[in-house]
Amino acid sequence: MNISILTNRELSNLAKEIETELKKRAGDTKFLDSLTGYYFRASKDDVYKTMSTLRQRCFNDCTLSLSEYCNAFNLPMSCIANSLVWDIKDNPFSPDFVPVTSDDINADMMIQFDYMPATDHGFC
Repeated sequence: MNISILTNRELSNLAKEIETELKKRAGDTKFLDSLTGYYFRASKDDVYKTMSTLRQRCFNDCTLSLSEYCNAFNLPMSCIANSLVWDIKDNPFSPDFVPVTSDDINADMMIQFDYMPATDHGFC
């Protein structure tokens, strides 16, 4: 049996890794929304379900406003958010979830979009 003695630094790093893993298991994932620049915490499952609901709403209604998106995640928004929309024809709502690997970004996952919301065209 090999017994190794951990240094204070190694023990501290191990404790941080365990804490991070426990938070992830508890559904405590830190997201960065690349569109608004805001961070929020939620379980991955809850975020995926909400995104699925928003995609379906965009498909059914032909548009999805930025304010509807912000409201779904309790993100602050500006007054212009109502006039910016994803349109099913020109710029569909298509979020991607990207694991964060950079130490410069303090998040576990980043939400990115292929298409940005644009000025409301008022048609479907």
